[in-house]
Amino acid sequence: QLLHDAALMIIAVFFLFLIASNLLFNPVRNLLQNRQEKIQNDLDNAKEDKEQAKPFIEAAEHLFHQAIADAWNEDGAPGIVYTTDWEGKPCVHDRMHWTLAEAINTSAVLYRVTGKQQYADVYAEFMKYLDETVLDHVNGSWFHQLDQNNQLIGTVWPGKSDIYHALQAMLIPYRSVDLSIACAVKESERK
Repeated sequence: QLLHDAALMIIAVFFLFLIASNLLFNPVRNLLQNRQEKIQNDLDNAKEDKEQAKPFIEAAEHLFHQAIADAWNEDGAPGIVYTTDWEGKPCVHDRMHWTLAEAINTSAVLYRVTGKQQYADVYAEFMKYLDETVLDHVNGSWFHQLDQNNQLIGTVWPGKSDIYHALQAMLIPYRSVDLSIACAVKESERK
């Protein structure tokens, strides 16, 4: 979670900087635009060139492995702890539905991109946990929040979660990995 929060903070600061540079510093804006175009070009080329894609894939694999090492079943109970500290130790032990959804998505995409069986195996493990613990087989949908012992709680908010993360976790593993989920679904409807 802290890694996620830090990433969001960096993105927010970056966007604030872009706004300020647009208003105040045209040379800086042009430099950033050129850099952004280069990054986008590298990403576009990486779709076709496995060697160019390698650093992006390795970074994704590293982040995934670290998140799993820090948060999956880490406190003695199944599930992904919601928040870890800077040393990777759990500090909020609740299990939130959306973290599982993102883990399902990431493991599926990493398997499809790398072909490494370890990602298919962890995907299957996440899906088993989803089925056995997080899915509400009586009333439908996913339980939004479970405690450290996987018991239903509602301290974030009571009731069911939105469908956003759950739906994506059921779509992303079966769609093109090089498109956003909205574009991938739209493209599949045309076929």
